Amino acid sequence: MKRMQSAHSVPIGGGERRSYDLLIVACGYETRARHIAEWAVGSGGRRIAFAFQEKLEDMSRQENERFFKDLGFDLRPVEQSDGPAIYEEVAAALNVLSENRSSLKVGIDISMSRAWIAGIVRAIRDSEVEAVVTSDFYYVPGSYSEVMEPYPPNRFVGPLAGFRGLALPDRPTVLVLGMGQDPGRAVGLIGYLEPQKLLLMLPVPRAEAQGMTRMLSRTAKKSPECFRDSS
Repeated sequence: MKRMQSAHSVPIGGGERRSYDLLIVACGYETRARHIAEWAVGSGGRRIAFAFQEKLEDMSRQENERFFKDLGFDLRPVEQSDGPAIYEEVAAALNVLSENRSSLKVGIDISMSRAWIAGIVRAIRDSEVEAVVTSDFYYVPGSYSEVMEPYPPNRFVGPLAGFRGLALPDRPTVLVLGMGQDPGRAVGLIGYLEPQKLLLMLPVPRAEAQGMTRMLSRTAKKSPECFRDSS
């Protein structure tokens, strides 16, 4: 099992391009799916584009598929909830690429489903290859318009595969909650888990963040600790 030794942020765009022994991206229906591949593709290296099996005709999906194929990416269709399939693919790639190597550089664009992110992280974490694995995680924000209709309520709630844990029931529950445009979904999750401590990550303007914080405080019946994106 790999242990994380250090973490750092990596600026996107400008300066020196980065080359990777393994570059992992997601092929969806937004144009941002191509951004990291355009910037980070260097000579050589294995390139995998996990392609969502859903929304095959939406927006830029077909154009994205042609783009990745032209750049030599191996397109692998996967359901957006199938984290175990991602785990197996990434684990197999790491095993093959690590042969006769002392180090591996892996680049991951995490503009993908949470189940896929979990599968990738778990594959790297569980890897028993002798090579030192250096992983760079990237995220390209989307352009959002104002939500005109209420977001539907949560239908499925549960831990991601490989990240379940058992603990005594008398130990407190801490919920780290990344907020987006759907505060109603956060309210439902807080009610379901009833955490003793709530940590909010708020990548939104300050005034909107204050409104969300007040609403979630009423739901959790305690004041959350807030971390706001300064970018």
